[in-house]
Amino acid sequence: MASQAEAPKAMEMEAPGGDAVVRPALVRAVAPRTAAMAQDERDLTRLAVVAVVVGFNPDLELFEVNRAFALQFAVAEEALHVSVFAPGEFLLRFNEVEACNRAVSWQGALTMGSVSFMLSPWTRFRRGRVEKMFFKARVCLEGVPRHAWQLEAVRGLFGDTDIIDGVDTSECSEQDMACF
Repeated sequence: MASQAEAPKAMEMEAPGGDAVVRPALVRAVAPRTAAMAQDERDLTRLAVVAVVVGFNPDLELFEVNRAFALQFAVAEEALHVSVFAPGEFLLRFNEVEACNRAVSWQGALTMGSVSFMLSPWTRFRRGRVEKMFFKARVCLEGVPRHAWQLEAVRGLFGDTDIIDGVDTSECSEQDMACF
């Protein structure tokens, strides 16, 4: 067991920067869709609307947006939950399907004071996009016997899109021998 004096040394260790030529040009990653996520998406499809600020985007307080939309669609402020979806976009989650339907059926821009909003139903594809994600991680696999210290032996533990640069054995000591 490592002493407390040795613990900060391990946390200070930093992985070297990645070499851009070994990075894949594009990696697509999708979070696994669970039953709970599917249920939340069904609820959002029935109860949520996205409000996008049109034109000038003033600093709006969430309680102000909540109050304005609650008044507009004749619901109690407690029956509507407003959160920031993205800069200039708000997610409006109604407690009742009828109120959500009134918001979705609104035609054109909805102006409240000096701010105009366009409303659209929430979909799970909203704001979805493919992006490059560059990162490098140093991984320590504990309990790997010395004779299994081969890239082929551990490659199956990682995804197909992961690139394994190599094995760093430069800092191996007798205590580290079980760590690959």
